[in-house]
Amino acid sequence: MVTEVFEKPTIEYALKKTSGNLTKASDILGITRSTLRKKMTKYSLAQIHCAKTNAYRK
Repeated sequence: MVTEVFEKPTIEYALKKTSGNLTKASDILGITRSTLRKKMTKYSLAQIHCAKTNAYRK
């Protein structure tokens, strides 16, 4: 999908900008924290940022 092409890198950028802080990243993106977590799972970003920042836990 076209949205995935833009959405995944945008989420990655927000997570990098906030050092993996999901609350701050979701504020930047204008979505709820739970929506961000769902999108991270959808794009397999949970494991990447969990290992680096320990900010996302299942």
